[in-house]
Amino acid sequence: MARIARARKGETIDELAARLFNVADPETGMKAAAEHLVAANRHLALKGRGKARALADDAMVLVPEVEGAEPDRRVAQPLARTAARELLKRTREAVERLGPALDATHDEAIEELKETLELADSELFQSMAREDEALARRLESVRGWSMRRIEEVDRARDQQRVVLAEAADAITELVERTTGT
Repeated sequence: MARIARARKGETIDELAARLFNVADPETGMKAAAEHLVAANRHLALKGRGKARALADDAMVLVPEVEGAEPDRRVAQPLARTAARELLKRTREAVERLGPALDATHDEAIEELKETLELADSELFQSMAREDEALARRLESVRGWSMRRIEEVDRARDQQRVVLAEAADAITELVERTTGT
């Protein structure tokens, strides 16, 4: 089963291997574990040479299968579970960012509609409407449409908030199931 773990910045490859694996023969087993670890994780940015090779940054590492070495199950987690937790975490973060973005869109739409109402109610248009019956009907139509649209936009925002709350609850429940908390 594929496993994954977090490597720490500044940790040498040998230290990482010692933390991730339990080996039967420390002399040869750790060397093989370190070699397999580097081969399985070509994405790692390493600095230094030989035993001094150390991680330049924190990183997720694939814990390879190594003959004579057993992954430490307290450190190396199953890849599928880790991937599921990470996916849920990022989904929850996206949902949390979505609320303010939707609120901002709502506020902009309401502001534009209120500006339309203010323009329709302005002294300039109202004075022209007193002399032009067609313009008066058109302004009244614009006012009615703007008021209905404000109500629709407000209802949509309320529905979005309910959906986001339900999504956040569902994600929280999934996180709890996958992490066992």
